[in-house]
Amino acid sequence: EIHTYAASSHRALAAAAATLDALPDLLRLARPAADLLETRMLELQDASRGRLLCHGLGLMRGAIFAHRDPAQRRRLADAFQHACRAHSVLPYDVPVGGFMITPPYDVDPALLDEALRRIAAALQDAFALVPWDDADLG
Repeated sequence: EIHTYAASSHRALAAAAATLDALPDLLRLARPAADLLETRMLELQDASRGRLLCHGLGLMRGAIFAHRDPAQRRRLADAFQHACRAHSVLPYDVPVGGFMITPPYDVDPALLDEALRRIAAALQDAFALVPWDDADLG
C-alpha cells in the first residue's frame, strides 16, 4: 500500500494499546482528587437543602438548580456565575441552570479543595440573591 493512510490502522492500534496501558497509572493519579470532588459536591448538595442536585463520576461532576421554573433556574445560574467571578473561580456554565467541574487528571487536591470552597461561597451568595421556598423545588 502506498497512499496517505498506509499503515495508519497499525499506528492507531499501537496508540490505543499504549493509552490502555497508561490508564491504571492515570486512574491512580486521579483517584484522590476524584474522591475529594465527590465528597465536596455531595456536601454542596446537602447544604443546599434540595435546591441543588449533583451528578457525575470521577473528575466529571455537575450540578443543576432544582427550581421548577426554568427561568428561575437560569436566573440563579446567572447569579451564581456572577458570584463565582467575585470569588475568583469559574466552573463551566450549563445553560439549563447549573454548572460543571472537570479538573485535569493531575490537579493538586489542595487547589481543587480551594476552588470548591470558593464555589460553596458563591452558591451561598447566589441563594441569598435568588431565594425560593420549598414549594418551588422541582
